[in-house]
Amino acid sequence: MIEIVFPTVTEAKGFNPPAGVRTHICGVGLTDAAIFTAGLLAGPNRPEAVVMGGIAGVYAHSRFKIGDTVIVKREREADLGFFYPEGFRLLARTDNDMEFPLSEWLECPWIDDNIGLPAASSNSMNAAMAPFAPIEDADIENMEGASFFKVCLRAGVPFYEIRSISNEVDLNRNKWDLHGAVKRLGTELERFVEKLMADCR
Repeated sequence: MIEIVFPTVTEAKGFNPPAGVRTHICGVGLTDAAIFTAGLLAGPNRPEAVVMGGIAGVYAHSRFKIGDTVIVKREREADLGFFYPEGFRLLARTDNDMEFPLSEWLECPWIDDNIGLPAASSNSMNAAMAPFAPIEDADIENMEGASFFKVCLRAGVPFYEIRSISNEVDLNRNKWDLHGAVKRLGTELERFVEKLMADCR
């Protein structure tokens, strides 16, 4: 079984699941995505793969643009950190005496050259469009991906994240194409899942 997870009902509207594929709504934000994905993978029937589908914002410096669909190669919890007098610093970039496992980027090891979608680096944030997050080495921004990556990596389940770009990461919120992004997401997800199912046979 292949499980498809969407943050919202809206993002799922363009996707028609084939037989052997189940869809779920996890909720918006890192916490809801983590709780739902962990529960999904804790069940007795381990899925062959889990895919998160959703929309995303694009940073102005990125090679991508509104209308593109990408597969996320790496995710970062971009608003997890501390504020100092000189500004915000990612937790992974702080000097900390406490010992705990931490890396700045979470990598998807399942992506290869045959995926058929361009690979992107993504910031995940509960505070969408927050101006303090580091963006210079990220292409897009979403609100769930890093926790989805983290849960799947710890469970050892193959996973993928596909995002269609609906807007620029811009506080003015001038350019949005939500309807088009949802439609493109459904089309690309159907194509991707069909290939994934063939590979799993």
